[in-house]
Amino acid sequence: MKKRNLFSILGTGLFMLSTIASCGSAGSINDSLVEIPCEDKYRTMYQIMPYSFADSDGDGIGDLQGIIDKLDYIDDLGFNGLWLTPVHESTTYHKYDVKDYKSIDPTFGTIETYKDLVNECHERGMTILLDLVFNHTSDEHEWFERSYAAHVRENTEDQYFDYYVWQEGGSCPEGYSTRNGYHYEARFWSKMPDLNLQSVIDNPTGPLANDLKEVMRYWLEDIGVDGFRLDAVTSYFTGNPIANQDFLKWLSSTAKSIKSDVYIVGEGSWGGFSNENLEYCKTGGIDSCFNFETSTAGGFIASAINRQNASYYCGSANTMIKKYEGTEAIPAPFIANHDNGRMVGFLSAKGDEAKMKFGYSLLQMLPGVTYHYYGDEIGMAAYQSPGASEVIDENKRQPMPWGDSYTCKPILQSGKVEDSVKYPFGNIPTNQNNESSLINFIKDVNKVRNSFLEITHGTMKNVYESGDQNLCAIERTYNGDTILMVVNASTNRKKEYVLGNSVYTTLSAELCADGNEGVSYNGSSVVLPPRSIAILTKGE
Repeated sequence: MKKRNLFSILGTGLFMLSTIASCGSAGSINDSLVEIPCEDKYRTMYQIMPYSFADSDGDGIGDLQGIIDKLDYIDDLGFNGLWLTPVHESTTYHKYDVKDYKSIDPTFGTIETYKDLVNECHERGMTILLDLVFNHTSDEHEWFERSYAAHVRENTEDQYFDYYVWQEGGSCPEGYSTRNGYHYEARFWSKMPDLNLQSVIDNPTGPLANDLKEVMRYWLEDIGVDGFRLDAVTSYFTGNPIANQDFLKWLSSTAKSIKSDVYIVGEGSWGGFSNENLEYCKTGGIDSCFNFETSTAGGFIASAINRQNASYYCGSANTMIKKYEGTEAIPAPFIANHDNGRMVGFLSAKGDEAKMKFGYSLLQMLPGVTYHYYGDEIGMAAYQSPGASEVIDENKRQPMPWGDSYTCKPILQSGKVEDSVKYPFGNIPTNQNNESSLINFIKDVNKVRNSFLEITHGTMKNVYESGDQNLCAIERTYNGDTILMVVNASTNRKKEYVLGNSVYTTLSAELCADGNEGVSYNGSSVVLPPRSIAILTKGE
């Protein structure tokens, strides 16, 4: 194992390591220790909803310049990758109905500003993903207008004739919408007509395929993004996973022919469909599908916390990671995002900041590319209206509370509630000025994560499970180096892990969510306070 220089953060019971992320010009967190080159796909990602993130021009709507102005904040938290939900010209605030794939919506800025954002990310050692929506376009997209006109004129020779899926005459089929008697497939919304992706599979050098290829080339080559987040990859073809995977094969191979180290993550099936989602990686050729088994209140992170069951966490994580062995796929765990809701709600943690800290620790101790939703670092909440059966999307996408002029106005239709409801732990400055806050704890967690390639890249092996479900230990191995990770999930009891004749002789890092005391280590055992993680390494 490479020698590691340790330093202590006093008052938190947390030993940390120096780390650096580099992509182009180096952007260091502390001293250089672990270098993460730009082509390394294993990242700690920060997700942004541009409309609600940071307003630089005072119109109440988030914009690209606002993101640039707040990049140092994201960098300081220890994130080394950025995913923005769609930024293309669109009729909606969320921008998933794309009018022009090569555009930036004017409310967000210009393509020149987006280029500046890409460059600013790279200067800080951060990669950036474009949200690529190839399921459908806006019905105001030029392609759709031309396709409709070709059908009206019955011009089957027009290149746009088959860009969408049409049926003429008769009643409107399920999953279709109608324009003047012409029925078009629109599974998500009538204003989002589905592209005819079968034509891409059948004719991978045809007009639509060439146009989609040009979209990818433009963003990868001309603009310089590092990869794509693909929307709803299991819905390219309704009820036809084989066709979905065939289209993904074309998309991923085409993207990699343009940029060999492009990173592609897909939004697959929600819920407990990890085997199906992994198949989309193996067969479809994309790098990752989001690991929904770690997400929401039903995921194994929240379940382990609420059960105080470390063995369940370690066992579930081990089961998930084992599936990736022998594949080129990369795990992509997360807890919350713009569709699902907020981490504080999933962990039932509005009155328990330690629970938030522990949940974030468990997420970031998983390998692969982890995803964090903006604002969860201060415990933002998604308000559910009285009597409503679920939280509406707008309430999952509330403004980031900067405490200054960059704070956006709430999205129309979102719940009009007090800030204390949306931001139960306060705004950004309040959290930054509190040494023991969630936001400052997250900085520490990210430093630990980004200091160990065994955490980000490593395999996993359970080495201790017993009748005491509060405690477990796992080994994490990468490139011949192994660390030991011990987890205590109890909310109120210390737990001892006996090392015996173990080769692990150095306590190298600890994450203590309750913050009252740290891990005790005497050379033969470690004693972990409630809701904590200890990382031990081998002697030189």
